[in-house]
Amino acid sequence: MCDFNSLPPEMILAIFSFLDTHSLCQASQTCKDWYDFIYNSDLLWKGKCYSLNQEDIKQDIESGLWWRSIFIRNYGTNLIKKRWLEGRYSQTKALDELPSDINHLGPLSADTWGYILDMEVSRNRESIPRELPKWGSRSSSNSNNIMRASFTAISKQQHLGTIPCQVSVVPSDRSEFTFKVIL
Repeated sequence: MCDFNSLPPEMILAIFSFLDTHSLCQASQTCKDWYDFIYNSDLLWKGKCYSLNQEDIKQDIESGLWWRSIFIRNYGTNLIKKRWLEGRYSQTKALDELPSDINHLGPLSADTWGYILDMEVSRNRESIPRELPKWGSRSSSNSNNIMRASFTAISKQQHLGTIPCQVSVVPSDRSEFTFKVIL
């Protein structure tokens, strides 16, 4: 019988690289040696970072962070974006209607919320009304026929407060939609 710790580090790395993130975290709780190897193995975490959206981690890579730190910083946001693309969080009418696991994945930046809003508009382009709703909105039109509106989304539980959003809609043939989220 072979002691796992007597294997060459390259072989241990190869074995651990087959594990998904959840299993890797569980393996790190097996013993101190495994924890130290998993925690300090930059190559292991570099491989995991390749599964993330490369645009999200580009700045972190350039800043010289350890791969493990890059993975931890971006994993939750990346998973939320992936699940949103799959439609898991779509069609929610209030913040407290989102699945509870979204809160455990980390805070979202304004850029991430903008990306998510763009995904929702792309997904539901046909269902967007030509006229803006009267309830909870203010709208105006300028000489370029660009309609601007401000919406306020309020959580049913009120503990999250309000999230003001500025939305610019260009109702021309281009069907261009721009969202700016102010937090």
